[in-house]
Amino acid sequence: MIPARDRTWVLAALAAALVTSMSSRASACGASAGGAAGLAACSLSEHDEETRPKWHLADTASFTATAIRFDDGSRFDQQRFNFVTTLDAMPVPKLALQIGAGPAFPGSMNGGGEKFETNSGVVMLLGASYRFVDSSGVRPYVLGTLGFTFLSMQTRGTLPSNARALYDAFDLRTGAVVGWTIGDWFSPYLVGRIFGGPVNWTHDGQKVTGTDVNHYQLGLGVSAPLGRIADIFIEGVPLGEQGMSGGFGVAF
Repeated sequence: MIPARDRTWVLAALAAALVTSMSSRASACGASAGGAAGLAACSLSEHDEETRPKWHLADTASFTATAIRFDDGSRFDQQRFNFVTTLDAMPVPKLALQIGAGPAFPGSMNGGGEKFETNSGVVMLLGASYRFVDSSGVRPYVLGTLGFTFLSMQTRGTLPSNARALYDAFDLRTGAVVGWTIGDWFSPYLVGRIFGGPVNWTHDGQKVTGTDVNHYQLGLGVSAPLGRIADIFIEGVPLGEQGMSGGFGVAF
């Protein structure tokens, strides 16, 4: 697992790079792909309906560190990396519907003296969000989010055996994003999510079911435009299921 101190420095470096690359026109106000659907449209006004973008295409890279407890009594600390391409449809200004897919890269599972490698797999997701409150002055915007994710990959033991097994995880999560658009171009936000879902795996030759030890996330992020139609974001989650993500999107 990446030490907490190192994750803090990485997040700080990403934030500094983001600030130096900002332009002067707002086109986003939160995470694009990988966070929640619809965050790229928060700065658009209702009267822009005829000209506002109706679609948002984004790529997101993410790192997740979590702990999984299985019904055979075992517990494993897990690290994984994902890369997901998402498409948001925004039929009305306040609502966004999201679909996405991408590869899960090799990672690791460690616990109880056992070590497993996770091979490349696939991630698929469906999401939606609704903007309940618009940002105005010191008043933040507020988004409600809902998402479903499916992850499938294969594990291979490295200590003490090299047994291989299929690993499938289902995740349903809901949350809220609270953010501010500052100077029409810079958007910090706070995010909270709760989630749950089963993990199906084979451990020591028997099928087991597990779930995350922590069923919540608390973090913060920032987004900004790049020119007239593009946007970028970074997000760090230090509490609960830990993670870092960053992405680039284009609205059209």
